[in-house]
Amino acid sequence: MLIIIGGFITFGANLLIDSNKLTNQFAHLLMTAESNLSRQIISIKKQTKQIQRQANEDPIGFMHRLFAIPQFRGVR
Repeated sequence: MLIIIGGFITFGANLLIDSNKLTNQFAHLLMTAESNLSRQIISIKKQTKQIQRQANEDPIGFMHRLFAIPQFRGVR
C-alpha cells in the first residue's frame, strides 16, 4: 500500500513541476558559478605573480611583511 501511495505522490509531483524550467535555472546557476570561479582564478594568479615579484625584489622585506616582524631601520 505504501508503495502505491508513494507512486501516486511521485506521479503528481512530476505533473506539477516544470522540469524544463528547473533545468534552465540550474544551468544558469552553473554558468554563473563557472564565470565567478574563472574570475577568482584570474585574480589569484595576478596576486600570486605580485607576491612573487615582491619576494624577488626585496626578499628580506618580504619575509618581514609575511611574518609581521617589525623592522627597526636606522634606530640605534
